[in-house]
Amino acid sequence: MRNQLTAATLFPLYVNAAAKDRASKVAAATQAHLLQPGGLSTTSVKSGQQWDAPNGWAPLQWVATEGLQNYGQDNVAMDVTWRFLTNVQHTYDREQKAG
Repeated sequence: MRNQLTAATLFPLYVNAAAKDRASKVAAATQAHLLQPGGLSTTSVKSGQQWDAPNGWAPLQWVATEGLQNYGQDNVAMDVTWRFLTNVQHTYDREQKAG
């Protein structure tokens, strides 16, 4: 087991299972170690694997946003949302792929 931060840290906030005093600490750690220009990295580890940095998965962006909002961390939640959606829009504009 690694001693690294992962986006899974936000699941207790998402399911309302975290102690209230932990939310600000989780939000600060998320901002410091996982938040990137395109949203949240899945982990802070750069192993080259698909589940590690710098990659981020869309469902974890949702978990983070909802979880942070559940505990009143709205500014961090909106930052995650804005960065991820901006990344999606820029990628769409660049690739111009239509279904």
